[in-house]
Formats: sequence, C-alpha cells, structure tokens
Amino acid sequence: MRKSILITTLTVLLHLPLMTNGAAVSDGVVVAPSAVTVFEDRARVHRSIPVEMSIGSKEVILKGLPHRLDPSSVRARLLDLPGLVLGVRMEREVHQEDFQKEVKDLSHQLVLVEDQLQGVESRIEEIERLKLLTQRLAKILADAVSKVGKGGILGHTSAAQIVEAQQWIADRQLEHSLQRDQLGIQMSEFQIKRDDIQGDLIPLMQGSTRTTWTAIVLIQAQEEGTGTVELAHDVPGARWVPVHEARLDEETSKVNWISRGQVIQQSGEDWNDVKLTLSTARSSLGLAPPSLIPVRVDAVVRREEPVADVSLVSRDGESTRGRPMATAAPPAKKPASSLVGAEVVSGSGPIRFDVRATASIPSDGSVHLVTISEQQMDAQLDYQSIPLLSPHVFRRAKLTNGSGAPLLAGQVSCFREDSYVGDGRVERVAAGQEFSRHFGSEGRILVRKVEIEDHSGAAGSFSKKLELKKAFRITVDSVFPAGVPFELVDRIPLSTLNEIDVELGSDTAPEPVLNEDGIVRWVVSLEPGETNQFILQWIATARKDQAHLLERLR
Repeated sequence: MRKSILITTLTVLLHLPLMTNGAAVSDGVVVAPSAVTVFEDRARVHRSIPVEMSIGSKEVILKGLPHRLDPSSVRARLLDLPGLVLGVRMEREVHQEDFQKEVKDLSHQLVLVEDQLQGVESRIEEIERLKLLTQRLAKILADAVSKVGKGGILGHTSAAQIVEAQQWIADRQLEHSLQRDQLGIQMSEFQIKRDDIQGDLIPLMQGSTRTTWTAIVLIQAQEEGTGTVELAHDVPGARWVPVHEARLDEETSKVNWISRGQVIQQSGEDWNDVKLTLSTARSSLGLAPPSLIPVRVDAVVRREEPVADVSLVSRDGESTRGRPMATAAPPAKKPASSLVGAEVVSGSGPIRFDVRATASIPSDGSVHLVTISEQQMDAQLDYQSIPLLSPHVFRRAKLTNGSGAPLLAGQVSCFREDSYVGDGRVERVAAGQEFSRHFGSEGRILVRKVEIEDHSGAAGSFSKKLELKKAFRITVDSVFPAGVPFELVDRIPLSTLNEIDVELGSDTAPEPVLNEDGIVRWVVSLEPGETNQFILQWIATARKDQAHLLERLR
C-alpha cells in the first residue's frame, strides 16, 4: 500500500523540551485499547504499553490512533516505576490507500438497512389499514347496538355477546397501537443506522485517504526497570443507554428483572476484549450551574464613556478574572455493590458500572447489549382499571428494587408467562424503592362506565348559588374462578378558582379514597359471579353570575 504522510503536530499537557543527547527513542507500535469507559455522548479509551527504562528520558510512540479522537483530551501517565511524563506530542498522519473493499462492504450494509426500512414501512402501512378496518367495525357495531329492538342486524343478540364483541374490537385497537409504536421505534433505529452508514460511506467514496494519529510520549525515569505507559483519550461517536427486560411469572408471583446497557460506537476503531465501564456522568450538563447576574434598576445620567472591560468582582473586591475556581475535596466513594453482570461504584454523583466480562464492540454503529444486573423481585399482583382513559383492565405488579444499585430510566420490554406484551418505560428507581409495572390488558374483567346524572340548577330554595351535579355508574364483572384484588381509579374536577367549589357527592358509594389531586380510588376484591357497582358523584357550586364556569365542567 502506497502511503504519503502529512504531519500535524499538537503539544498536549506540557511543551516538550528538546531531546537530550542521552534520550532514547522507541519504535512506533500500534496498541489496541485495553479499557473503555462509555458516557452518554462519548467514550474514554485507555491503552497501555510496557517499556524498559533506564535512568533518563525516553520517547514512547503509539501509532494508529483513531482519526476521530479529541487531541486536546489526550493524557498519559507512567505506572509501576518512579518517574514523570514530561509531555505528549500528537502528530496526524494522512495515508493514501484503496478503500474499495470498505466501500463495497458499507454499500452492502446500506442496501440491507434500506431493505429492512422498507419492510418496516410496509408493515406500518398494513397496521394502518387494519386500524382503519377496526374503526369501521367499531362504528358498525355501535350503529347496530343503537338499533337493537328496532329490527337491527343484531336481531336477538344478547348483551353479553355485544360486550364480548366490543371487548374484541378494543383488544384489537390496543394491539394495533402497540404494534405501531414498536414499528415506529424500529424505523427510528434503522434510520439512525442508515444515516451512520452513509456518514462513513460518503468520505470513503469522495477520496482514498485515511487519517490516523500518532502519540509521542516523553517520559523520564528515576531508576531502571520495567514500567507501563498508559494513554487515555476521548472519542465521539459512542454512547450507551440503559434498557430493561421484565418477565412476570404468575404462578410464583415473581418478576425476573434484567438490566442491560445498549452500547453503540462509531469511533473509527474496534474495541476487542476490553474492560468495559458504563458511566452515567453527563458532560453535556457541565460541572456547575450557570451564574445569575444581578439586574439592577437605577436612575443614571447618560454620558459617553469608553467601553470598559468587564470582569466579575468578588465580595472582597478582588477581581476573579484569570483566577482558577477553588475546588472542594472529592467526596468519599461508597463501596462497590456487586451485581450479576457488573460492579457498581456510586458516590454522591454519577454511577459507574464496571462490567465483569471483557467486551468486544466493533465500530459499526450496531447495537450491542451488555448485561448489568439480574434480580428476582417478589411481586404484589393485582388488577387496575382507569375507565376514564381506557376501557381495559391491566395486570399490575408492585415491586421493590432489591439490588444495591438504582434502576436507570429507560425502555422496558415486558413479558407475561413468556409471552411478549409490549414495551414501556421505567423512570429511575433508587435501591430499595417501591414501584409498579404493568403487564398488559386482562380480558377476564369487564368494566363499563355510564353517566347517570347531569343536572344544574339552584343550590337551594333560598340560595344565591348554582350547582352542577354529575354522577357515573361503573360496573365491574369478573369471570375469574376465584377472588382477585382490583383497584378502580377515577377523578373529580379540581378547582383552583375561588368562584367554584367542587366536592364529592353524598351518593358516591362505596366510599373511596380521595387525594388532594382529585384522584378517586376504590380497592376491592372481585368475587366470581358477582357484579360490583360503583357510583361516583361530584357537585360543583358557583355564584349565579359565574354560571359559564360551571358549563365548562360539563
């Protein structure tokens, strides 16, 4: 391979002194990464090389570093031997070479991704057609129900059969919505992968050059022996996100919860058999909050003055320009917690997951899963329904994070009795914290809600106020062979206006739990063969000249 080299020099850490006559120079070597820490938007890559040292200075040359590294982030240190790192000089090399094979491989990958993307788009179109068909079926059923007893097409169809048909349509609508959401996520992933491949392909097609960096580390040893030079640098094009998998076992009332890291990297260099660390540190947030500048209003006499240089002035009157900020001593780290896939190191700030097994992650932009933890959680199981938002009843598991580390916010794929039920999202859950997870709808509990009262008028014979009364009847039927715990959730309006008062009506039965946000909850046991009935009534009152406000509550 022909190679012409364009040298660009950058001094990092310290300006390198001129080499003395007694300084030794090592041959340049290519050193693969040995450890990588992945953040939300970058990665910190470490590589090490053993060196034989005599008393004095020596240059250690590491070649073939990825072209995307940030040269200002390069740091080096000498281990296992008393001495100093005097500085690091970076040189950029531009190689002329033939990239036909790489172009062919990337073009093939691009075709495959385009085919996958087209397949997802076709599937989305099919789901949209099914959704439209289901909506038409629902409209036909609603029209037919309204004509029962009037010679409609349903004839002598029973109410139970109508409810069963309505439930089937509602299940299909929910199924189509979940499938559409999942396909949308897949489409976004394929689009990102396509864009990444195109980003790599275009430069290769435009020119036949490849750029690498060479690091020249000048070290000085105080005694003879074998030391280790460690070089670290940042690279963009790498990230990780937490993902979870929750599997509910109904028989044992346990949830198997697996947390993984989804690692993607296009740093320009493969990571083979590296010690991998996943960190929640977010450099995009900065190290400190921004400072507020006082805004003062004063009367001044306008006059022409030269523009003055502005610097912040501390309380003692001393300018802070050019003065470094004082830094507090770092807090003591908490001891590492042991998980199945990683050691967790957490203090008062970010959390670091040191993955136990070595990992290999190629620089191809594809997703690689790394197991962080796995735990069995005892589940307190029940069913929950919020008929105001959905006609469905959902299986719920109340869980406690029993690991020594938090569950990070991210997507969670849910399985019930080994059947996939959908994807959701979990917010951050601290160690020892209780939380809930739903595992899809349940067709063996039917919930129906109808309005039974909508009345407005004078609040009393001699009252100067108007009142609006609304009431709803909610019926719940269970076909389970045994009793099951059930929570019914609804709400009443919450007034923040002095002109309107809203309260729970006396006809409400059975008595629910009402919180300060107007959320109403009934917790009961549904017995087989019984129809459970709940009445929710609320009353809003206002002055007669505020009747328009009451109308807005209808």
